[in-house]
Amino acid sequence: MSPRRSWATHLAHVFVVGAVVLGAVACSDAADDDGTPSTRPTGPAAATDPLGPGLTYEPPTRHASDWGAPDVALPDITLPYGPSPEATADPSFYDVTTLDTAEVGAAEPGDVLRVEEAELTGPLAGASGWRVLYRSTDADGEPAVVSGMVLVPAGDAPDGGRPVVAWAHGTTGIADRCAPSATGNLFYDDYGQVGRDLLDQGFVVAASDYHGLGTPGVHTYHRSEELAHATIDSVAAAHDLAAVGPMRRDWFVVGPSEGGLAALASDAAADEALPELDYRGAVVAAPTPDLGTYAPAMFAIEGRGYAVLLLAAVAGIAPDLAPSVALGPEAASREALVTHGCWEEAVPGFDDIPPEQMLADPDAGERLADVLAEWAAYDPATVVGPMLVVQGEADDSVLPPLTAQLVDDLCAHRRTIEYRTYPGAGHDEVMAASSADAAAWMAARMAGEPEPTTCSGT
Repeated sequence: MSPRRSWATHLAHVFVVGAVVLGAVACSDAADDDGTPSTRPTGPAAATDPLGPGLTYEPPTRHASDWGAPDVALPDITLPYGPSPEATADPSFYDVTTLDTAEVGAAEPGDVLRVEEAELTGPLAGASGWRVLYRSTDADGEPAVVSGMVLVPAGDAPDGGRPVVAWAHGTTGIADRCAPSATGNLFYDDYGQVGRDLLDQGFVVAASDYHGLGTPGVHTYHRSEELAHATIDSVAAAHDLAAVGPMRRDWFVVGPSEGGLAALASDAAADEALPELDYRGAVVAAPTPDLGTYAPAMFAIEGRGYAVLLLAAVAGIAPDLAPSVALGPEAASREALVTHGCWEEAVPGFDDIPPEQMLADPDAGERLADVLAEWAAYDPATVVGPMLVVQGEADDSVLPPLTAQLVDDLCAHRRTIEYRTYPGAGHDEVMAASSADAAAWMAARMAGEPEPTTCSGT
């Protein structure tokens, strides 16, 4: 795998699952008046959030990271991994100002508001894909519009339809051009390979961009509540897309790093949000650790551009933490790496600045931690499960003791947590190392086999 992803070199990584043919499970689908299977849950449980129709929708305030923002020359720095991929989607697709605001406000979470067929490339070539805008909800309970991609395997669906996996991606950046749906391969070929592996297992893949990534406004990077809304509502959006064809009610969520946090938060809300579907569990790979604890240290590690991304994300609620305010002069002069670049520019772009010069106020790291303690919060007591958590023993980015502690906390509230570690596997390598286990785990959940656990005391 590419070395571009580790905490020391990348917080987001790829979860590659091996090809496994999922066994058929009898599952009845609702039918429309014409007798064809419905792809959308019906009745009062159709909404993915406990919000009624008729809410007011106001497009977000534009941000410097949005499509169409004035071009800014990026600082002339060494890019150790080369430039980020080029977006190929038409930016006008993401322009929410051309939507009917009354229609958005009246829509249910997961309703598709705009759709176009996507040209898939790299590992995804040969599958079918649609770029979508769908209704979701922000952290204040207000309607939001989120973009994403829905992928479908080639060929006819099996009897009973296809299950769904919500793919929760890791860090790509906060600029709109970093939205995975803006390319034909989910932004990276290795992300595309994740999609291909899931497609080959017979899944429909619902891949959210998350709030503000693609659509206007700042991407609320690592805001757990919004990650959950966007991820869960992407599953409802897949069911709302007639072109997908017949679908089963079974669904999973899979996510690494930032996507691991999205998977944890989605797991906690899954059953309540989509009660008419059958949530089968989550696969969580080396999830982002407690940012409320570790944020200050991020300004001193390799890849400290992650900390700058977090500053940009929280600036809307904490103006004193805006990069232009919180960063030291040299770091602040490179803010365009975050607003106009993607991972390849933003994350390594601050590594040559001495840690002691990163912040204008040394206390800014602690103030960021205070914000992130709520912003990126996850309560293990809310776990639904079942859950497979995987971790590389040689991971020097998300350290194994941090994930082990998370598992202990999860086990204290839910006994069907399976934790697997992989000797010699680093932050990236654990994806390949665990791929067969993850695929088999999901297949077993689909087949109704007993839920495995490694929790003690069972």
